Amino acid sequence: MAVKMFSLIFFIFYLLFRMSRTTRSTSREKTRKEFIEACSSGQLERVQSLLKYIPSLAKPHLQSALEVACSEGHLDVVSHLVKNANCDGIIDQNLLHIAVDSGNIQVQHTLTHKKAR
Repeated sequence: MAVKMFSLIFFIFYLLFRMSRTTRSTSREKTRKEFIEACSSGQLERVQSLLKYIPSLAKPHLQSALEVACSEGHLDVVSHLVKNANCDGIIDQNLLHIAVDSGNIQVQHTLTHKKAR
């Protein structure tokens, strides 16, 4: 009887643990998606608050955010990301081409200035 009770309690804790991990993972993904959408639409204040919430943003997500901000020509978002996020190794030829295609000279200047440092 005690073994069955222990097994049942263990199983319940296991299920609760799995559910909490799934919820956290889904929440993180939702936050990353919100971050990229905020960069795409030029919502600087939202970008700033989300960047504080997820300071260790993975490089691929940060690169995607920079790409959409560059393509939409959101200079304030691009400048904030370049200054406040770890962009080392992210500003590459592809990102510079996206900035050139956007036609926003200031975005191009911001990226090339950061890349030169």
